[in-house]
Formats: sequence, C-alpha cells, structure tokens
Amino acid sequence: MNIKKIIAATLSAALIMCPGTTAPISSTNAETTYTVTFLDFDGKVFFTQSVGAGGNIDYSFIDTSSLHRHVDAYTEQEFCGWSSTPSTVNSNITIQALARTAVISVDGLPTKTRYYTKSGNVATGGLNISITISTQLPEFTVEGEFKTTVTKVNITNTCTIKPSTLAEAFKSSDTAEIKVYPINTSQPICSYTITNYQYLGDVDQNGKTDSVDASAVLTKYAQMAANQDYTLDAEFVRRADVNFDGIVDARDASTILKYYAVVSTNSAATWDNIIDFN
Repeated sequence: MNIKKIIAATLSAALIMCPGTTAPISSTNAETTYTVTFLDFDGKVFFTQSVGAGGNIDYSFIDTSSLHRHVDAYTEQEFCGWSSTPSTVNSNITIQALARTAVISVDGLPTKTRYYTKSGNVATGGLNISITISTQLPEFTVEGEFKTTVTKVNITNTCTIKPSTLAEAFKSSDTAEIKVYPINTSQPICSYTITNYQYLGDVDQNGKTDSVDASAVLTKYAQMAANQDYTLDAEFVRRADVNFDGIVDARDASTILKYYAVVSTNSAATWDNIIDFN
C-alpha cells in the first residue's frame, strides 16, 4: 500500500502539518558543548548532535526520510515535525520526532450479497472505506502525551472492486469472492462473498419459474407431512427453499406462486422484488 499516493488522490495538497518544523541550521563553537538527542516516533535514539554553548542545531544533517515506515499493510507513518525547535542550545536537549499516521479502514461492506441474475454490475451500496489521519502536535495533554489532530476522509468512491460485473464474478461458480482495492494499491483492503441464485424456484429445472414449480413444491411438502421418512434430494431443496429458512414447505410454494404472478405482469421483475422487499 502507498498511502501517500492514496492521500494525494483523495485530499488536497495542503494536509495538516505540524508547526515548528523550521529551525536555524548554524551553530557556534565553544569550549562547552552540549548533546542534542533526537528520538524517533517510538522514543528511541536515532541521531545525536554536539552543539557549542549558545549555538544552533544543524537540522540539515538529519535524514527524516528514514523515519518513514509502513507499520502494516494499511498503516503508514511519516515525519511531520519536532516536539520542539529551540533557537539556541545551553544544555543537553532531547527532541522527539512527531508523526503523521494514516490508516485505511473498512467501516462497512456492501449490503447486497444475494443475486438472482448474472447480468449487470456487482452492487457496492453499503461499502464504506476511509483514511484516518492522525497528526501529532508539539503540545502535551495533561497525561503527558502529544496532542493530536484527527482527520477522517471517505475514499469509497476512489476504490475499485474486482470482479466488478456479475457475468465475470459468476462465470464458473454460483459463488464469488469480491475484493476491494483502494486507489493505487495492488493489495485488497477487504473481501466478501456474493452468491448467485438464478436457479431459485425452478425446481423442475426447465429454465423458468412458474405455477408448475409451486405445485411441485406443495406436493413434496404434502408427501413429507404424510411420511416422516420421506426426504428430498439436495438439489430440489436448493431450488425450492426460496425464503432461505432451511426447510421446504407451503410458504415456499406460496412465494414461488407470488413470484410467478409478478413476473407474468412485469417481465423485468426479479426475486429482489419478492424476497428482499419482503
């Protein structure tokens, strides 16, 4: 992940910057010298500098780019300033690097995971991806921690999903894994599974769902009610259990009949209009 590129693509160039990042770079030699200790984001020593009494710190020798790091696949830190920038040195000083931390997070996955067709695009409604940017300031809380400013930016519209069409997703199976990629990344931030139920209700497997299918389901239900040892084959159950409650009964037959009535008057209707609406 390259959060810098993601931020550049979704935010203005003027991100929050920590104040106090400029300091004199000259120093004065003197018999008395002091040590300026620079700490990294974790409070560990990563650079020291000797400065004569009354002299200035030479910040030009400090390679702050070495502080940039990927904490994990979705968290990146970069240098944004110093905890203090004294103009002169008259004692040993410790200065800590301040960090800007950007974290990509998944705040919501698409709500639609059931499909009854192989036409159209994978729906992304409900998907919510954001970047939270926390910037440390050269100020302290009462607990002695650096104060921070936090900005959260929604980047959902810059993300892509793969596969993006139902035809591609279901070309070889009735289930598919959909991966979500933030902009400028080759590693998905998350994935979820969608399922195709184009066959739903078509218990006689003739390519259409109609009153004949509803009658067949009702017949099978009656046979099971009359004989406790009567079992249905798995494929029949997969097609007949249209309300997804795990059993085949009169309610499934009624729902299939309702679906048939709807599509008879509206050829564009799908199971979405029957099941998801209910």
